Amino acid sequence: MLAELLAISITLLQQPNLSIQIIDLAINSLFIQWVALSSAGMLCIFGRRLQRFNDHWVATISYIITLAITLIISELAWYILSRELGYSYLNKGHAIFLLKNYVN
Repeated sequence: MLAELLAISITLLQQPNLSIQIIDLAINSLFIQWVALSSAGMLCIFGRRLQRFNDHWVATISYIITLAITLIISELAWYILSRELGYSYLNKGHAIFLLKNYVN
């Protein structure tokens, strides 16, 4: 539920007149869901291994795993949207796209 609220918020913030574009909402929602579910899955996989560390290290490693998942999904999204679909949303460049995904 929080991921969907985040997708709606990001979509609204991207539009200057606060109108929701369904395609942008769908792409933001799909991206955020993939990142959230993949991160949760990886943290479940590494859960037993993380139990032997103290809380500070668990938080740091979990954050790094989440950033790595975000990078991987961002690269996949860039490839699919720009090369396969020719989506015009990505006209600002690859580095801006990656930075935008980390900031949002």
